[in-house]
Amino acid sequence: MEQPQQPNRLRRFVRASIFLLALLALGLLFVDDLRPGGGDPPAARLLPDLPAYRQVEGQTITTYIGALSEGAALLAGQPQLALTVGTLDGVIDCYQEVGGVRARVYSHAERPLEAGLVAIVDEVRINDPDNLFRCVTPAALSLEGAEEMVIEPCAAAFTLVNEDGTFYVVYAASTYTTCRDFCTALEDCAVHTAEELPLG
Repeated sequence: MEQPQQPNRLRRFVRASIFLLALLALGLLFVDDLRPGGGDPPAARLLPDLPAYRQVEGQTITTYIGALSEGAALLAGQPQLALTVGTLDGVIDCYQEVGGVRARVYSHAERPLEAGLVAIVDEVRINDPDNLFRCVTPAALSLEGAEEMVIEPCAAAFTLVNEDGTFYVVYAASTYTTCRDFCTALEDCAVHTAEELPLG
């Protein structure tokens, strides 16, 4: 009769060991969450803070502008601008499909039709950077064929390497001024600088 107790003890020991391992793993996860620097990922910290711009969250630029007083009239009165803003909305949708991208949409506080987006991807979080750049090229091509340009849309992409890793930075906007504001606020951006003027 003593033999049945030995497997019973072994089962208890295995159960206790599994319980202790699970408890240890849970404790490690909890301690990892309390470590400093566990807030925003590095890519999110690189997004610019632009005081003159509103951050448009959870909606397209077209929806945001249409909700503003006189926003719909502005879009109707400037069809090329409406096309550009619609194209930028397409870029935003594309970035959401790619996944793993930290993106933020901006709209100038005083001139809401001056809008754009900045997207930053951590190289570690994405396997194919071409997936990111495929979002900007179609937008630029669809804006190229317009007969009369009322505005001057712009887009740029560059790679940023710092102590946090390698990041792919992409931005696009409805006006050159907005692109220049983005570039000025982004670390190591030299594409649209304050000294550079748009070709006209």
